[in-house]
Amino acid sequence: MSENTLTTAKPKKLGRPWKFTPTTRRRLLAVIAKGVPLTYAPGACGVSRSAFFDYRSSHPKFEEAVQRAIGRAIEKNLDRILTAAKNGDVSSAKWYLEKCHAKFFSRQAVELSGPDGEPLAAAVGIYLPQKDDAEPKPCLPPLRP
Repeated sequence: MSENTLTTAKPKKLGRPWKFTPTTRRRLLAVIAKGVPLTYAPGACGVSRSAFFDYRSSHPKFEEAVQRAIGRAIEKNLDRILTAAKNGDVSSAKWYLEKCHAKFFSRQAVELSGPDGEPLAAAVGIYLPQKDDAEPKPCLPPLRP
């Protein structure tokens, strides 16, 4: 074997091939800009979620690009909703108000209270072991209705 053969041979790369090629990154950003949720976008591009989130956390420029893509998706879909609302689609107008101005227009507020609007009462009852054929007796007095 000649010495030239030993020095010109390229070393083999170990491990799996890198999935975050420029093409994959562009595809990820395009999918996110369409509005695909971040948990599903990596799968659409052949990348695991953990690899995607790890890559985002270790590459600030890519994270900025992801945030811009999210902003574009929000803007595009909000424009669609507002256009539909302007064209008379009442459900789009309702959706916009309920989701974007929930404090004033949401119908999903739930209030829990006790009888006559009083606060809910909480209590802990402790039962001691009972003797045979005896009725269980609580250690604490019963709650007032």
